[in-house]
Amino acid sequence: MVIPIHPPGVCDSPNKSQYRSMPVYSSRNPSSFRHSEGWSNSQSKLGSSGDGRYSPLSSYKPTQVSSLNKSVTSPGPGLIPPRGILRNATTNASGNPRLSKGGTSSYYALSSTPTAQNIPESIEQAARMTEAVFTKDKEYPSLFHALGGRDEPAQVLPISGLIEQDYPCLIERGLMSGRLFNIEHRTEIPSELKAWMSQTTASYRMGLFPEIHRAWMTIASDLYLWDFRDGSDLSYYAGLKEPIIGLAFAPAKPNLFKANLNHILCVTTPSQVVLLGFIVSCDESTLGLAAPIKTALEVIAQPIYTISSDNVLFPVVVGSSQGRIFVGGADGNVHEVFYQAQRGWIHDKCWKKNLTKSIVSSYLPNFLTFSSPDPVKEIVIDNQRYVLFTLSKSGTIQAFDLGEDGDSFSNIGCLSHETIINTVIVKSKNSLEPNSVRNILSISAIKQGDLGLVAVTDSGIRLYFSLYTGLSQRANPMIRPSTLKLAHIRLPPGYSPMSNIRKPTGAYTAYCSNGLFSISTADGDTSHVWLITPFIYPTANYAELSTRYTVPGKTIDVKEISVREIDPVVFEQPEVMSQHLPYRREIVILTSHGTIVLKASKPFELLRDLIQRQGPENIQGHFEMLPNKVQPLANCVLLASHPFLFTDNNVHDLATKAIFMYGELAPEFQQDAWPYSPRHDAIYTTVGRVLASFWNLKLLRTGTISGTTTKIIMPNISGEQVSYAIHFIQSLHTFIVNNPNLYMISQIVSTGTNNAQMENTPEGHRLMCYEMEKMSMAALKNLLSQALEVLGMWKILCEHQINIILQGVDDRLLNTTLRDMIVAGQNTIPVIIDALINKYLGDNAAVDAISIRLREVCPSLFRNEDAISSKVAEILSKAKQTTDPHEKESMLTDSLILCEQICGLGRVNIRNFCMQFAELGFPLGAIRLCESAAKAVDPQHLALLTLKPTVSSDPVANQAYNNRCDVYKIVFEILDMYYTSSNQQSPPLTGRTSDENLPSEKAKLFADETFRGILESEDEVFHIMLYNWLLERNLFGRLLEIKHPFLDAFLQRAAESVVSGKLHRNGMNGNETRILDLLWRHHELNQNHLAAAQILMRLADFTTDGLDFQQRFDYLARANICAKGVGRRGPGELLENLEDKLDVAQIQKSILDTLKNRLVNLSETSSGVFDHTLTNEVKMHQESIQRLNSQLFNISILYSDFAVPFKLHEIRLEIFNAAGHSEKPLIESLWADVIQTELDSTRESLESQLELVRRKVVTLGKKYISSPTYFPMEYIVEHLEAMMPVEMVDQAWVVRTMLEIGVSFTELLFVYEKLWNKVTQQRVSTLGGMNGQSQVCRVVMSMIKSMLDGKLEVRLPRSQQGKFSNEFIEKCKDLIALMIVEFSSKFEPEAKEITQKLNITKDRLEYR
Repeated sequence: MVIPIHPPGVCDSPNKSQYRSMPVYSSRNPSSFRHSEGWSNSQSKLGSSGDGRYSPLSSYKPTQVSSLNKSVTSPGPGLIPPRGILRNATTNASGNPRLSKGGTSSYYALSSTPTAQNIPESIEQAARMTEAVFTKDKEYPSLFHALGGRDEPAQVLPISGLIEQDYPCLIERGLMSGRLFNIEHRTEIPSELKAWMSQTTASYRMGLFPEIHRAWMTIASDLYLWDFRDGSDLSYYAGLKEPIIGLAFAPAKPNLFKANLNHILCVTTPSQVVLLGFIVSCDESTLGLAAPIKTALEVIAQPIYTISSDNVLFPVVVGSSQGRIFVGGADGNVHEVFYQAQRGWIHDKCWKKNLTKSIVSSYLPNFLTFSSPDPVKEIVIDNQRYVLFTLSKSGTIQAFDLGEDGDSFSNIGCLSHETIINTVIVKSKNSLEPNSVRNILSISAIKQGDLGLVAVTDSGIRLYFSLYTGLSQRANPMIRPSTLKLAHIRLPPGYSPMSNIRKPTGAYTAYCSNGLFSISTADGDTSHVWLITPFIYPTANYAELSTRYTVPGKTIDVKEISVREIDPVVFEQPEVMSQHLPYRREIVILTSHGTIVLKASKPFELLRDLIQRQGPENIQGHFEMLPNKVQPLANCVLLASHPFLFTDNNVHDLATKAIFMYGELAPEFQQDAWPYSPRHDAIYTTVGRVLASFWNLKLLRTGTISGTTTKIIMPNISGEQVSYAIHFIQSLHTFIVNNPNLYMISQIVSTGTNNAQMENTPEGHRLMCYEMEKMSMAALKNLLSQALEVLGMWKILCEHQINIILQGVDDRLLNTTLRDMIVAGQNTIPVIIDALINKYLGDNAAVDAISIRLREVCPSLFRNEDAISSKVAEILSKAKQTTDPHEKESMLTDSLILCEQICGLGRVNIRNFCMQFAELGFPLGAIRLCESAAKAVDPQHLALLTLKPTVSSDPVANQAYNNRCDVYKIVFEILDMYYTSSNQQSPPLTGRTSDENLPSEKAKLFADETFRGILESEDEVFHIMLYNWLLERNLFGRLLEIKHPFLDAFLQRAAESVVSGKLHRNGMNGNETRILDLLWRHHELNQNHLAAAQILMRLADFTTDGLDFQQRFDYLARANICAKGVGRRGPGELLENLEDKLDVAQIQKSILDTLKNRLVNLSETSSGVFDHTLTNEVKMHQESIQRLNSQLFNISILYSDFAVPFKLHEIRLEIFNAAGHSEKPLIESLWADVIQTELDSTRESLESQLELVRRKVVTLGKKYISSPTYFPMEYIVEHLEAMMPVEMVDQAWVVRTMLEIGVSFTELLFVYEKLWNKVTQQRVSTLGGMNGQSQVCRVVMSMIKSMLDGKLEVRLPRSQQGKFSNEFIEKCKDLIALMIVEFSSKFEPEAKEITQKLNITKDRLEYR
């Protein structure tokens, strides 16, 4: 179609530039190219795909969505259903959520908006869904795939443009507005130049410098520049002497010239190459995002560099983004103009080098090269891949690699015009004639994607070239381009059999830029400019829209106006994804009559024109031309909420109506399908597009101060960007709020089976999906509200010196993204706000102004309590500076009152205020503030319920108790600080260092004041924490000085826990024993002896390494004393139990002492000698000693685990005595073991051995003489007599031993009498036979002789000495008589000798 030039101002959109993205391409596969590779034709809607490379939004599969903190798996079309919406939600086979068809539970009632408790969760859900939606929004096919490209093998469809879907006739069908471009500026050539052009016959050349908004004209050696937008700012340069044949405007090499000299104009003449210095500056008043750029130019009068052209004409000049300058010569070669600041050893400051001619041929004259030169026609540079392309006059295309860093030059490949023609014929299956590509007008680099170059012919055919051989190379950015090959042929409009558009022929100029193509054909005194742009929505096929403009005169140049500060990635995206940005795509057409600036209509503006002209009821086809309605509906959402372009509310109303008309779920909606409507997805898509440009951007970046190397932090998201985004987000939020039926959730109450049955019906399922969608929209509303406040806060921050404000907290923010701040900024935002407020502390007006603005901009981030906190911080800052004590006290009191008003709110950092109170010498203020805060966190005093045994396990009460403790910990942190500074105690447990500026005397006073302030509190929890604080620091004396009912209750609860055994079941540590040690002392001081005795006994019984045996024994002894102090009131059972424990403990002590002595001996023996057996014995002793120290054992364990294994015979005898065990044979064997042990303990003389035995027998005999059971005297006498050597002279050794023990003479004589009878009657005895009788007889005679000689005292009670003396004498006589009779019957010589002695003894008894 032909669109005539409209007068300026026909478009009602303001003058703005815009980002323009790389279009989304797709291809239709013509039926004429069906062959074995599987190409097929499809006549479905735009966006459908037969090969699976693209599918509409509704059939997207789960996709991983990456962000800074989350990895989200998105079901269905990339959206995350909010958690908690459905009770019976499951997924279908494809991963999409579906509603359960079973169960009785129904969708439960939900409020219209999430409650305060679940708002953070809803924000997180909305953020995840927004990310998922935008991830799916970016899943458009690349140019390579849109042209039918396959990854393996790496190839594309050979040709496209033959079917209607490639150039859909939507404008003719009334499905879209035809105003793809609008005239923004139309300016004639300046009158001065136009008059000169009409008067002279000299040749002139014209062109465009779009980067500085200038058109240029050269007339002979003069250069003229003017602003092509309005014809103003005409300037000229006349410093050259020769005609100008080529020129290019390029950025200067970095760091080579002065800072303001930032561009170079390279001009070529027949004999010279001249570099002119240009200073380009922008008018600061036009630096706004939406303002057109006003540039000022200043040229350096004298050329910077001038070099010879060496008789080569260079009509083609181009500069790279890195400052390199390339010139194309009439000799067919590419030269580079090098320049530097200083003269080098080899080169001058500026020189020229031929990059494409070989070294040998460079020294040969032209007539010896045997070929005519093919002049360079055009040079283009891909400044992202660093690839240079050339087009020669004959149509040859060459590619050169500039290196990974753009600083080298090497050949990639070359395609001659003949080769290109032959390849076109082969790929088109001979359907194209060779003359259809007879002349290549222009080439252009494709800076993104898989293809690298596009060339345009005079018939409008585009040829796409690839630089890679396979998928592996294209997918790896580290692999450099390696080839140049024709990949695809794109035909212009008019080749489709169904098309009524006339094919362009005879084009003489062409231009390509980021998906925009322009060709010009002549028609008399006018020209037809064909403009081809990508389809407004992403589609699977490479669909394009075309329009034709008629312009006066001949088209000389066409260029796209550069967009400043644009991310190159935006060029890869479809325009619908960035159309909300304030950048607009503009092209300028230079003709022989002047310049025309065309402004591209954005997709939503095309929809606006359509909806205004036809109404929303008549444009259903627009929403149905794609398989999915999300893209057109997203345009409607942008129309309904755009904050700048439309002041007419009618546009908003029409767009809103269209959203609700075409955004519902389809009637054929299936129960296992994605539960959200296209309207829902469209709103989320629009929000995602608005947030996408900075959603995952870090808030801060590091930079340097101008002219220095000092690093500072600076905002990575500027205030202007934030301000622009705020308008859009506010409009989107307003749009949702103004349409409550989007998010207001019905109150559906479950009624059991009926609702369950409803869920299984299509209508019930649809209703459930509506409610899910409304919940999702409510979450989005919360997200937008939060984003508005966060962005508003950041905008305020950007208006101040952010590097100073965030000093000290920047490390935590350097890796924080805007998403983190919006979704999870609960901990970060208060830090930033505090830093902002703290910067202005001391300036009352500034703090108030900032507080008021924060309250207006972000009321939920900076609430009333935050404002009061700021006021408190300001007062405390002044209090630190004042020297008047009364004024300081007044300020502290005022700040305390303000703090108490907000202390119950979790956002307020009361610790900070308490610490400042402490530093200012106001600890009572900290105590009072913490008491108020504790009451606020536990208003019902539930914490006190934990002190009652019946409710001590209540989780709610326990949480209240913990909350109070968390608050009071601040006071004890202050108390630690004071005590540390006073040098009274060891460093505090909190790890805080003491305040060096606080004198120790003053710190002690503050500590005492704090201590007294806590004791004056009425909160028992506060007191308990104080008591524990004293216990942890071993301040027992200070604790016992306290006289308070709370202390009595505290200690009583602990005592009851100990006595009942509930305190610990598996033992206690040393700290707990100290606590109990304090408890019994407290009870003893308060005359509560029974409780003290019980605690002491329990202490002795604890299994712990914190107590040794002596401590346990002392506890038992002390317990015994306390129990005795109870008097008759105390239970006798306790006293008896204690005495028994003491007896057993004494045995354990004996075992412990014995093992210790043995261990010493073993250690001395094993010193320097390795003996495995001895080492094990030492280890066994050590382990047993440790065990005996760890606890008190009962008597059975002492016997079985210690006495028996270690052969402690004396201990065994003692255990038998304590246990009342009276087994006679076992007791007698123990005495034998004791005696034998003593004999074995030394290897010295017989006398020494007997002396050891005597001592041991005497010791044990005295111990057990009162217990005949455990002192078997008859057995001991017999055993000792039996072990007496025959040759021993002292016959009375055993008698003296017994007498020393305390055995009476008469008892001993009776023992020997029994022993004599035993020997005489030949009973079992160790003294059997003649020797035994002789030994007993001699001992008896010795005893009687000693008695008669007065050497032995006959021990009788004084009352019986006279009465029994004669009887005793008679008894002795009878015994002697028996012995005489016995020995008189024997004939041994010894018997006669004994008989004689017996007679003598008898006579002495008779005559005593």
